[in-house]
Amino acid sequence: MAIDSFDIAMVERYLNSRGWRFDRTGDHKVVMKARAGERDVWVKFKSSRSAPGVCTIRVQSDHEFAREDRSRLLERANRWNSENRWPTAYVVDIPATGGIQVVGKSSYNFGSGVHFDLFTALANSTILGAVQMLDDIGTSMKLPRTGSFEAWFRLSE
Repeated sequence: MAIDSFDIAMVERYLNSRGWRFDRTGDHKVVMKARAGERDVWVKFKSSRSAPGVCTIRVQSDHEFAREDRSRLLERANRWNSENRWPTAYVVDIPATGGIQVVGKSSYNFGSGVHFDLFTALANSTILGAVQMLDDIGTSMKLPRTGSFEAWFRLSE
C-alpha cells in the first residue's frame, strides 16, 4: 500500500477514476457539477495553501432559500449536525442575491500522506453524506428529492 502526499492532483485522479467531468480553478481548487434528481449539486475540493495536506470537500445544491427561512434552516442544520458526525451542515449567506444556502462540508488533514483508496472512500462518503443531508433538509423544506443521485453515483463506480 503506497502512501502518497496529498495535493490537488490526487483529487483529479479520483475524479478521473470515476469518469466525472470537472474544472480546475487555480492551483488549489477543483469543482464538479452533477445532476441530482431535479437539482444540480456542486462539489468543491480545495487543498489548503496555508496548511499543506489539508483537503476540504464542500457540497451544495443550486437551490437558494429566502432569508425568512434562516431560522428553520438553522434548526434543521443543527439537528443534522447533532445526529450525524459529518459532513457538517452550514447555512450560508449569498451576498449577490440576498438569499441563503445549505452547504455540507468536511475537512481532512492528510499532512502525513494518504493512501488513494482511503482518500476515495472518504470522498465518496462525504459526497453521499452531503447529498443525504441536502435531501433531508430540502425535504423538510418541501424541495424535490435527489434520490436518483445515489443510483447515478453507484453506476459511475
